[in-house]
Amino acid sequence: MLAKRWRSANTGDESFQDKMLADFRAFCANRGNRLVEYWESCQEQHKAKQTRAHSPAVSGLHKDADDVQNDIAESLINTKSRSEDSLETQL
Repeated sequence: MLAKRWRSANTGDESFQDKMLADFRAFCANRGNRLVEYWESCQEQHKAKQTRAHSPAVSGLHKDADDVQNDIAESLINTKSRSEDSLETQL
């Protein structure tokens, strides 16, 4: 999968790389409706943020960098857990 130059203990073994590539291809092919669900959740989050930003009770309040960083981390964790669940079902 990776050329010898790019292999290390951090890249995992070749079977792990094959599983990750297969999962990525399945995600992109929308198997199990994962891509559509992810896209819809992103749109819902975006709409919710727009609604909060235009809400009179919240106007003038903005998220600080820590809140944004936490949102990104939560999103990545959710995506990773979905990917792991999908890999388990494929194996």
